[in-house]
Amino acid sequence: MAASQGAGKGARLVETPQTKRGMGVMTTTSVGVQELRKRIGEKAKAEPEHRFWGLYTHVWKLDVLREAYRLAKNNNGAPGVDGVNFKQIEEQGSRDSSNN
Repeated sequence: MAASQGAGKGARLVETPQTKRGMGVMTTTSVGVQELRKRIGEKAKAEPEHRFWGLYTHVWKLDVLREAYRLAKNNNGAPGVDGVNFKQIEEQGSRDSSNN
């Protein structure tokens, strides 16, 4: 089953995954991230002149960052402008967690 069954708050995974266009690859995104993307898209279409000044407050949310990381990694994303790749990020994360 693709859905998270946790009773607590946080990102829930969707039963029906989305398909990447032209790739035939299924991805599963959290309901919160999907809802955010949907609302922003609807607002942008309804009001093309609207400026989304408050997007930063949504982008730094942990579920959005985790989803973006997962999608970029699954898409073989390149290192950022800092040159750090996924392996380096994950190695740093494991070092940080072992120091606790």
